[in-house]
Amino acid sequence: MVVAASFVAIPSSPVEGIGVSDARRVIDNARAVVAQEQAGLQDRIQAGTQGGVKNIFCDNLDQATVSISEKMSGVRSRIDRQREARDSAMEGKRNTQDESLNGIRSTRDARRIEWYAKLDDQATTDARKTAVEDFKKTVDDAIDARRDTVDDAVATFRSDVDALVSGKKTSVGSVADDFQNAFDTAIEKAKADCGAGKDTTAVKNAFRTSLKSAKDTLATERKAVDGIGSRIDALSTTRDTAVRKAVDAFGVTIKSATETLKTALSKSE
Repeated sequence: MVVAASFVAIPSSPVEGIGVSDARRVIDNARAVVAQEQAGLQDRIQAGTQGGVKNIFCDNLDQATVSISEKMSGVRSRIDRQREARDSAMEGKRNTQDESLNGIRSTRDARRIEWYAKLDDQATTDARKTAVEDFKKTVDDAIDARRDTVDDAVATFRSDVDALVSGKKTSVGSVADDFQNAFDTAIEKAKADCGAGKDTTAVKNAFRTSLKSAKDTLATERKAVDGIGSRIDALSTTRDTAVRKAVDAFGVTIKSATETLKTALSKSE
């Protein structure tokens, strides 16, 4: 920075009409003028620096707020789209599973009808007819019981998963709202402090501290709501266990019913 100062022309010699004492007085006056100019310049530099910070921070605060708010809104919109995509994918997967299971059941029902028809052909006596009808009823009841257990296990699993997902959505939304509120509060405080003419450096530092605190809180709260995958795995295990027990119980029932039918048919010969 070039510092401009006003200098007084000082004659180089008393020969030019000024005495030594006069020369010294002129020099002292010049020094005083320079000192005064330097002091004023320092004050202007200091004021200019403070004004510069205020202009950069306070005057641009609204624009920065809009920019940050737009980014936050964009992030939340992206999260919402991702959620919708996951929800749609999960619903599609469930529909596919249901269609597949219904298709398998329909095929097995058709085969069972054919099997029953062959048994009816062997029911040539009243005893055999009774044995076949008892067998068919036992099989039908066992199938209904197995299907009910499987359907209940699947429905419970899906309901519990939906509750976990919904709870996480609510928690994440609350976390995001908390951060938004903390951000808004920090912005309003900074605007009020700027308007009150408070020390700009202190205002800016306080704003940064508030934002850092809000970000730290956001990170902590997010960790608390993450990780439902392990709980979904536990629900999957519970569902699979129930289904496996139903299948095992069905197998035991069918084996016993088949042996009973064979015995009854052999006795009636």
